[in-house]
Amino acid sequence: MAAHQHDPNANNLWSYFQTVLNWAITNFDMKKFKKIMKGLDWALLYDKYGSETLNTEDMGKKISILMRDSEIQKQSGIIPYVLTGDEHYLDLRAFPDDIKLAVWEKQNHICPHCGKEYDFEFMEGDHITPWREGGRTVVDNCQMLCRECNRRKGIK
Repeated sequence: MAAHQHDPNANNLWSYFQTVLNWAITNFDMKKFKKIMKGLDWALLYDKYGSETLNTEDMGKKISILMRDSEIQKQSGIIPYVLTGDEHYLDLRAFPDDIKLAVWEKQNHICPHCGKEYDFEFMEGDHITPWREGGRTVVDNCQMLCRECNRRKGIK
């Protein structure tokens, strides 16, 4: 808005706003997904994906499934996730300390990637089978990695 404060009128800005709003309404079911659509940066999403032909039926199915997934802590990130594939938008559930401590003890304080021993506070719970591949946040899917190995694994 500040960039347009000296424009003689707001016609271009109003037209852009209507285009973004129409794109959001056309591609995402407002009745079904109203709760998770609030507060999103629709202009940013439109600027990046507005020229693409989206499969609204497929996206709707994915969104519905994700809305029922208890692993997702940030439901407002579902639509950006479906568009980008970036799991960071979802704020996925982390392993609770009791699970991490049990796995750390079971591993004898050893990072399975580098083979070095670490104190608990220098290790992190990691999903063996990633969430995007159906891995859940349960003890059988947890491994304790040192911070360096966990960061290196996340970069791949």
